[in-house]
Amino acid sequence: MRYTNLIFTIIFSTITISCNKSNIKNNEETESNSLSQLKQQESDSVNEERIYKLIYNLPEVVERAKYIEKETQGKRHLVIMIAEKPKEKTQNYYWVKVGENLETNFVTHYNFYVYKEKYEIKYYDTVNDTIINLETWRKNNIQ
Repeated sequence: MRYTNLIFTIIFSTITISCNKSNIKNNEETESNSLSQLKQQESDSVNEERIYKLIYNLPEVVERAKYIEKETQGKRHLVIMIAEKPKEKTQNYYWVKVGENLETNFVTHYNFYVYKEKYEIKYYDTVNDTIINLETWRKNNIQ
């Protein structure tokens, strides 16, 4: 009987120690994943801040913002929003919309794609469903 208790104690202790090691490893992996996610969120935040500044400083956006504020006597303002973020393997750009946020809808004035690698800005022509560089877009929009 005493021998059986000893064997039972040894087996139980071995299982408990193994489980604890497994839990420690899982906790370390979870902490590592959480830290990775936090770093990615910080990186995304920095990228998005840079994108907002790049778009806001485009001459066309500055001019349109002034026009809207003047025409609405300061009641409406131009808004910049990130409509879509890059998706792993399928989309390497941010889709940025510039428009007016009205009470019932968002009226888009401009659509831009900002490529995350070099922060290259391109105009998305929704009518023709084409992406064009800013130089070409500007040449086509001279009035």
